[in-house]
Formats: sequence, structure tokens, C-alpha cells
Amino acid sequence: MLAVADHYSRRVMGYRIFPKALTTEDVTRTLEDIMANEGVRPGDIVFDKGPQFFCEEMRQWCKDNGIDWRYGKVGEHGSVAVIERYFRTLKTECTRRILVPNVLEAFDEELKIWVEYFNAHRPHSRHDGKTPDEVYFNLPAANSEPRFEPRPRARDHTPCARPRTMIDTRAGAKVRIKVSFYKGRQHLPILSVV
Repeated sequence: MLAVADHYSRRVMGYRIFPKALTTEDVTRTLEDIMANEGVRPGDIVFDKGPQFFCEEMRQWCKDNGIDWRYGKVGEHGSVAVIERYFRTLKTECTRRILVPNVLEAFDEELKIWVEYFNAHRPHSRHDGKTPDEVYFNLPAANSEPRFEPRPRARDHTPCARPRTMIDTRAGAKVRIKVSFYKGRQHLPILSVV
């Protein structure tokens, strides 16, 4: 799998899965497709030193497209941390929780659904609980809306939740939480107050 993530927002800009080892042509074609689909061109790209990235064809493609590039340092913690963290989350929250389809198209559909969920619904601690889409598109954060306060004496002390927001109701409010699942997938919960 080849995935491209925006470094700041952590938004997955696109991905592609391959039935065999990637080639440099696979990488450049995927990057061109993602740039066309998203209508953006990166200022720079960080690669690991896989043979499909660490070659003259890849460097020339970057030069031709006006993109700066650099390579993560082998063995240095954090040099390609953003994308490595993404893959860890993908494994932990998706592929280890489902029966992975052995048909490439069906697997691609499961990954597509998970990436949509990751971008639109999964909060990230790096951005105080905002989702990647909220950060990338500069949307109002759902977690900054006024909150229900179930603690009976909450106004007597500072609310402990972050980010700090106003309380929408009287202290001691009764709330009901509804759990739904994104596109029916049990491993992709969405919580809402009803």
C-alpha cells in the first residue's frame, strides 16, 4: 500500500494498494492521480529509502513537478513518523479488526471506508481532538461546541475536558449517547448525544 498524508493536518490525501512490490512508476502515477483528484501539489515530500523512492527517476520526477524531497534517516526515530503512525493506526484500528478480504477490490473498498472515517470522524490528539478534515479544511471543530454537563456541581469548579468550552446546559444534565457505525462497520463507531 502506498499512502500520502498531509504532514500538518494528518489528512490522508490518497492511497493505492498493489498486488506486488511497488515500482517508481507506480509511485509517480499514484502521486499524479492524488494531485489531480485533490487539486493540490505538495511543496515537499518525505520518502523512506525504499528502492522505488531512492533512485534518480524519483528525484527527476520531483524536479519536473517543482517538488522538494528529502529522505528519512535510516534507523532514526521520527524521521518518517507521520506516515509510520498512520500505518500503525490503520493496522490497529482497521486491518486487525476485520476479516481482510482476499479479493483486491473488496479490500480496497474496506480501506476506502476506513480512510473516509479516519479523515472525517477520528479525532487526533495532535490537534486537540479535531479531525484531519476539520484541520485541513479549516472547519469548526465539533469538540469546541458548547457541551452538556452531567456533573451536578460542575459550575463550582473548572470543567476538566479539553479543549475548554462553554457548558450548554445546566449542571447535572441527563444525556443519552447514541452509538452508530460508519457505513455499518462495527470497528468504526460514531458517538452522538440525543
